[in-house]
Amino acid sequence: MRTARYSIVVVFLSISSLAGCPDPDPEPVLPDLTGRYNLATQQRDSSCLPEVADPDQIFGFLEESAGGIPVIAMDVEQEGDSLVAVLDPSGCEWSGVVDVARAFSLSGPCGDAEVGRIGRIAANATGFGDTWEVDGTLTVEVDTQTLAGEPGPDGVTDCEVVLDLAGSGS
Repeated sequence: MRTARYSIVVVFLSISSLAGCPDPDPEPVLPDLTGRYNLATQQRDSSCLPEVADPDQIFGFLEESAGGIPVIAMDVEQEGDSLVAVLDPSGCEWSGVVDVARAFSLSGPCGDAEVGRIGRIAANATGFGDTWEVDGTLTVEVDTQTLAGEPGPDGVTDCEVVLDLAGSGS
């Protein structure tokens, strides 16, 4: 009789432990990156010669920190995996996506009558409470002159600048 009680207890414990175990592979969840971001830049590489594009033409759509460092200031909205960012002070709108691994991308035009620019961000976000730490790159394609060498954009990239990005948002 005693063996039967132990068997019932063991079977009950086995069933109850299986029922209470968390799923070993929980469904991944998209991060919510909605918020205000300030990302400092540091130039990594450039094919822009001074006669093709000066710093104001390259970085004119970015904020400048008190120390003179170009900074991306942007408001990000998210719906599902789609992102839309509005950059300050230019008002340029970039779109992109985020994945469950917290990797995201944004891209879009941000030029004016004198300079054509297309920006592309590829970055990762790491959560710290209500704040996201961002680490990635910004590539800026710059178009300052026509094929004939006249000033003004013509839709053809004249040079490219790659910058490291680091900052946060919430």
